[in-house]
Amino acid sequence: MSSLAMSLTHGLLALMHTTTSLPTDRSITSTYRRPRASRKLGEHHWPRNMNCAQPELGCAEQVHLALGGPGEMIVSWTTLNDLLPSTVKWWGATESEERAHNASGEATAYSQLVFLDPELIDPGMGMPGADEKELLAMQDTTSWAFDPFDPGQKGSSYHEATEVQMGLGEYKNPQEIYNSPLIHTTVLTNLSAGETYRYRVSGDGRDFSFTMPPAAGIAFPYTIGLTADLGQTLVSDANVATLRQRMGEAQPFAGFVLLSGDLAYADGYFSRWDSFGRMIEKLAAEVPLMTTGGNHEIGTAEAWLSYNSRYVMPFRASGS
Repeated sequence: MSSLAMSLTHGLLALMHTTTSLPTDRSITSTYRRPRASRKLGEHHWPRNMNCAQPELGCAEQVHLALGGPGEMIVSWTTLNDLLPSTVKWWGATESEERAHNASGEATAYSQLVFLDPELIDPGMGMPGADEKELLAMQDTTSWAFDPFDPGQKGSSYHEATEVQMGLGEYKNPQEIYNSPLIHTTVLTNLSAGETYRYRVSGDGRDFSFTMPPAAGIAFPYTIGLTADLGQTLVSDANVATLRQRMGEAQPFAGFVLLSGDLAYADGYFSRWDSFGRMIEKLAAEVPLMTTGGNHEIGTAEAWLSYNSRYVMPFRASGS
């Protein structure tokens, strides 16, 4: 037996001896104490944007960026009015707005039956994401579901909600059908590596800025933010603010933030995708947000629809 093997054998025997000689009536307890579960925040915690370019047409909101192909930046946002075009005005940070370019994209929208998961009002950890009274009001149709030809007769969609019904919503109840806002997606092209740009989306009175990644070969050190399982809690909101601060301070190169799955934790209560978009805007409107889907983007009737519609990734440009 070699000297190395003998040393390893002696060490293993010593470890076994030490381990088995510990008193059986003693236990070792870590001093770590897990913090209390963070309170889940309601949808109205993040107010809608009220800084409109054209108030009569409503405001844009939920603005966020993603890297596209070489020299590209993907800009996404939402509006409630289809009269607002999918256009982005952008210009170099050192240039006058008078030299701005305009880029056009496309808009989409979708509808889904709400799915109510028991975790929404009785979570295993944290606080409820919705109020039970709110859900009962959504499922109750007694104020309107009467036969239009015989007002005294209850219609087929009549339902007096006394207990929240979990699972897929009732298609006969329009209150249980979620209709998304218009989701605009526009790609800015011919951008220069390492340059900072300002931009403004249609319907928004605010300006944002972003910096393109540096040219290949000089990107060191290159800072990337990383988070996952974000959700919409007090801690989520604090993490987003911290990421924005740290990415703004990163030198010399700040790249993007990777959110590796389980974004909004909407879990079928689709309006929480909108509140998530408002929460993440303070980060993602100025730092590209690259995402991957997780189980919360496919389960509980999600079926990838909200995720794929809202968080466009450059799979074609990357050849993936």
